[in-house]
Amino acid sequence: MILYVGGKAQGMEEAVHAEYGENCDRILYPEREIRERILERDFAIISGDGGSELTEEILTKSLSEILSKEKSGRPLVVISNLVGCGVIPVDPKEEQYREIAGRLQVKLAENAAEVYRVTAGIPERIK
Repeated sequence: MILYVGGKAQGMEEAVHAEYGENCDRILYPEREIRERILERDFAIISGDGGSELTEEILTKSLSEILSKEKSGRPLVVISNLVGCGVIPVDPKEEQYREIAGRLQVKLAENAAEVYRVTAGIPERIK
């Protein structure tokens, strides 16, 4: 797996297309599914045990879904927006989303053969 991360609209998809064309499988923005999973559930957020259990549940499910899509022969490229570099959210569910999305990116980077950060359309290999 190859991971591309960067801020919103920084040119990650274009960088992947320039490097691989159509010769790769892509997973776009897995953090969006995390947001949906949090918003569809009513739970004790962050301060209670329910929040940490849900964090692990969503993180484990998201990571296993992504890793299960890796096939031999074609590279799997995951493109993900960095969510931890902006304004700290006030809403508890938004804070939980940011936490889980950030942890997912750490796990993806650990499992990736290569990691690129894209800024202003310029990919920089960081792993």
